[in-house]
Formats: sequence, C-alpha cells, structure tokens
Amino acid sequence: MGLCVLLCVLLSAVSPLRGDSSCSAPSCPVCYKPSRRADEDFTCQWTTEGDMTGFTYTLYLRNETNGIFQNFNASKELSYILTFESVSLDIQLQVWVSAHRGHSSCSSAPTSVRLDQAVKYPAPHVKKKTRGNELLSLECQKPGDNRGAYYEIRYRKTGDVSSAWSYKNSTTEDYKPDLFQVSVLREAAYEVQVRRRAKGVRHAQWSDWSAPIYMPLKLDKPPAVKWDVELKKDKTARTLKLSWEPPSAGASVGGVLYHLSFVTWPCDTQPSTLTISNTEHSIPITLSAARVTIYANNSAGLSPSQTITVPPVPHLTVCPPESTTFLKKESVKKLKRLCWEWYRLGDGQTSVRPAEVKSATQRTATNITEVAVMEDYVRYYYFVHLRASSKRNPHTLHRCPVYKTESTPKVKPGNLTVVNMSYSWLEVCWQPIPVPELRGFLTHYQLCLSGDCENVPENQTCKTFQHLTPATEYNISVAGATSQGLGPPATETIWTSEDPTTQTGTLKKWIITIACLVCLCLLAACPLVCIRLRNKLPAVPKPVIASVQYSPNTQEVHPPKEEVHVVTLECVQKTPETLCVKLEEGRRLLREGGDVGEEEQEEEEEEEEEEEEEEGMGTDEEQDEMTIETNECNIPLNPNYKCQTLRIPEVTVTTEGTLREMECDVTSPVYKNGLFFDVKVEPCENMGTSL
Repeated sequence: MGLCVLLCVLLSAVSPLRGDSSCSAPSCPVCYKPSRRADEDFTCQWTTEGDMTGFTYTLYLRNETNGIFQNFNASKELSYILTFESVSLDIQLQVWVSAHRGHSSCSSAPTSVRLDQAVKYPAPHVKKKTRGNELLSLECQKPGDNRGAYYEIRYRKTGDVSSAWSYKNSTTEDYKPDLFQVSVLREAAYEVQVRRRAKGVRHAQWSDWSAPIYMPLKLDKPPAVKWDVELKKDKTARTLKLSWEPPSAGASVGGVLYHLSFVTWPCDTQPSTLTISNTEHSIPITLSAARVTIYANNSAGLSPSQTITVPPVPHLTVCPPESTTFLKKESVKKLKRLCWEWYRLGDGQTSVRPAEVKSATQRTATNITEVAVMEDYVRYYYFVHLRASSKRNPHTLHRCPVYKTESTPKVKPGNLTVVNMSYSWLEVCWQPIPVPELRGFLTHYQLCLSGDCENVPENQTCKTFQHLTPATEYNISVAGATSQGLGPPATETIWTSEDPTTQTGTLKKWIITIACLVCLCLLAACPLVCIRLRNKLPAVPKPVIASVQYSPNTQEVHPPKEEVHVVTLECVQKTPETLCVKLEEGRRLLREGGDVGEEEQEEEEEEEEEEEEEEGMGTDEEQDEMTIETNECNIPLNPNYKCQTLRIPEVTVTTEGTLREMECDVTSPVYKNGLFFDVKVEPCENMGTSL
C-alpha cells in the first residue's frame, strides 16, 4: 500500500513536466502574505514566456505530510489569492502551476513552502523626504503589521545613466518610525530606491523596489517673479501677468510645482490658491491694490515665498460730480454683487494699499457714507467693485477721494521763498499744504503782493511778478483755500535790486573817489619815504677844489658825471725823474680808461685808513722825516671817474735851477665841476694842510 502511494506520487510529480511543445512552462509560483499577521491572505504569482494566449492556469498544492492535493483554478490570470482559511499554514507544502489549452498542457517545477513563514512586504512608500546640506532623510510608511524590517537603500547621481548604484542597509524597530539618512554630495542631485524584508521570518522575501525617488538640490531662493499689469479697454479692470525663471537643473530633478495665493475680490476673507507646473500665469484684478504670494516645491522641500504687491491705479485728487448718484439707478440684484473698499489716506498721494483696509458688502447702499464709518476733516479713498454672478471677472465701477466733513486748512503753505529776482520782476515758490492738514479739498491759493491779491490754481506752487519798481520793498503772502474758506497765510518781505544803469554811474563815481584818495595818500607818503631813504644812504664827501684859471686849450670838457671819493694829498719831495714817472703813470691809467673794481677800492680805503692810524700814532719827528723822504707830492687819481680822458701837461726840466726850484714845490690837483682839471705847483713854503 505504501509502495503504491509512492508510485502515485512519483507519477504525479513527473506527469506535469510532460506536455505539448507549443506550451511554455510557467515559472515556479511564489506564495506569500503581505505581513506577519495571522489573518492575512496569501498571494501566489508566476510568470510565463512566449505566446501564452488562450491558456488557462491551475494552481496545485500538495501536503508533504499526508500527500493530499489541492487545486485552484486561476483562469487566465498569472496570480491567485489563497485565503488563510482554505490552506494549511503550519506544514510544508509543495506548490506548482499548470497551463492548459485544449490538448496542450505544461507545468512548472514544484517548490516547497511553509505559508505561515512566507512573507513579502509590499514595495515601501516614502511618505517624507528632506534634504540638508550633505544628508538625505527618508521616512517610509510602516508595513501592515507595524513591525520592524530590514531595509536596503540604493542611490546614484542623476544626469548620468552610467553612474553606479551605491547601497546602504538599515534595520528598523517594531512600532517605531522607519527613518533613514544617507550621506550625499552637496552639489549633486540623486535618484533613490528602497526595498525591505520582514524580520524573524524563515521564508521572508525582499519586496519590490519602490518607485524612483528624486532628491534634487534644495531650493534656497524664492522664485524670481516678473510681473506686468495691463489695463483693459473699458478701464474698469486689469490683467496681472506673472512669469518667473525655473530653478537650476539640479533643483528641477523630479519636477517642480508652484503654489500661488492671491485675492481678486477685496471682500473675500480667504485668498484663492492655485498649484501649477508652468512658469507663467495671468490673473484678473480690479483697480485697487492686489497681493500675490508664490513659492516653489520640489522633492527636497519648499522654497522661500515671494510676495508681489500691485499698487492701485493713481489716486484721483477730486471726486467726479456723479460720485453720489452713479448707483441710484442700478438694480437691487446688481447691488448685491457690490464690494465697498475704503481706507484712510496718510499723505494723500500714496498708491500703495495701506495695511489697514476695510471692506463691506451692503446690498442696498448707494453711497459710501451709508457704508463706511469715517472721521471729520480726514480724507478717505474708496472703491466700488462689481463681479459677475459666476464670481468671476471682477472690475471696479467707481473710485473717489472723500471727506465726511470739510473745514479750512489748518497750517500755512511751507517754505515761501523767492527763487529768482531782478530789479523789475521776481519769482516766488512755496510748498503745498500736507493732505492731513488740509481738512478739505484744496480749491486754490490766494497770493498777495503788497495788498494786490490773486487766485492761483491748486496744482500751481510758483508765480512770477512783472513790472516791479527797482530798489523797493514788497510784502508777499500766500494762503490755501477750501470750500470752507482761507487758511493761515505764509508771509515774506523782500527788496528788489537796483536798476543796472543807475548802479553803473554810481560805481564809476566810487571808483574815481577811491582813486583820488589813493593818489593823495601816495603823495603824502613820498616825503616821508625820501627822508627815510636819505637817512639810510651814506653822506657824499665834497672835495675842496681851489679856483684855477680855466683854459679851454689845455683841458677837454666832458659832460658832468661825477663820483666822489676820499682824496688824500701828500706832500712829497719831487725829483724830475719821480715827477715824470708819476705823470706818465697817471696818463697811462687815464688812457686805458680802466675801471677800478669795488674790491680794489675797498682795499685802497683800508690801506689808507691803516696809514692814517699809523701816522696818527707816530711822533712829530717821524712825520717830519716821512715828509722829507716823500718830498714830492703824488698826483692822486680818482679811479671811479669812468669813461673820462684827462690830458695832464708834461713837465719838462730844462735847467738845473728849475730842478732845484721844483724840489720843494707842492703839486696839487685842480678840480672843476667835480672833474680833475689840472695840476697846480706851489712852493713848499706855501704848502697847506692836506684835505
């Protein structure tokens, strides 16, 4: 009996391997459950090769302990789900699959499995991923049994298909989050995949790899948004066109999404949101201010946000006449779709939406005073918006500045100044009154010039006055005016300049007067200067010149040009030879016309002073001896008489008596008009004192 059973088993094991050649045997079936829980059903899968069209599949299970067979019809599917109630879980089973089509059949090879130990987790799902500078952080969803598992992570750089995978293994704990960290390069983007396997299970299988997870570079900067506003033809609405540059290639790996948040209807309390993948978008907006916030999102996280503030259209300075009646003829149905928007103006000129803006929807209101609560003497600005019944295409019906109650200006115009002025005209300018101090709509300025007043338009801050009187005082005042009256004036007093023609004559008179005074001062100072110079100059010596008979035949007269020097006359004993030598030497010097330099003159003066001192210190006897030795008088020649030619008569000694007579004669130079004129010979007995 036992032998028969064994033969049946062998036959049944061999018979599935036989079949038609047109049938391609399926692969060995793989059976598993998705978690370690006991109440999980099992899934058996197999694969085929070739064309298996029209084949049906049957799954066989055989108990290796008692040989009982079980078969399950899978029809044309390549998998079959076994309920945990229909199979034995704690025993070893043989499993195979058979394919059938008509008379053709083929079977896979059997495989042995224990179903309670066959666990294959589904592919992991990464629910959170972040990227730091050099770390990738991943968090996977726990398996169905909430137990720990073995994880394998592979990653590689993107952009290079040939780059090899890098692997990292990790283990997680039961009932704790499945967290992983991978070290990567900071400047590279990565592709990451994860798979896992159950812990503590004998026949646990690796799960499939997860879908590729792209870890791009981190978005460190907000999108660089460019925007433009286009006014529609009816001038009641605008179109906001937005565009921005995509991030770098490394930051765009895996795709980038852009999130927009904006308000197109001022009365909405919550902004509208939009998520797009392209880098352009257009939004319809009203004539009032609008704000748009945009940020990017990739697999590594969110970028910083960028907020765009679109200012309203320029404010009107006055309200149109129909501002209080433009809504009176509108239907109630249309009034229900109105939105009132108003805010208090700080400077009256700002085009940026203030931080505090109030809006309200009144279904029957036709005037801003019925909607808004405003203060007296304060300027407000309001808009009236309308949108279609579909809540699209918002536009602005009306805009206007408004006062609840007006008054006169509180302050005077600032900085009243004369910017240009002449003798017959002047130009005056001032600064406008600040809007918070106007307390009403400015209608004009009242400008007065010495009592003559005129009105100047409210948008004009300069005025020119003509035909003024030269050198005249004028009083100027300017004050702002509203519908309630004039405010305090700003005043200024100025003098016009003199006529240029009058100024020219006066200037000439002053120049002549000053010149005369200067001349008088110089004339008065000349004598003092001359006296001071004369005191500083050395005294000119005057030589004693004896009167002589002038003979024009013996002396040649030259124009008077005299330089006076100290002359020392000495009485010497003459001999004819000495006299002749002296006379010849004097003639030679005079003929040569040589100039004696200042240094030679100074040396001669020093030698003469030394000789005089020696003479003064000597005794009378020594002086007599010196006089006897130098009995002949030298002819002194003045070396500084330049360019003068003197003819000195020759002395001829003919007889011995004459020579003896001349031995005691004294020769004296004769001057006339300061010039050396002749030589006078006198006896020794008539010799006087030397000069």
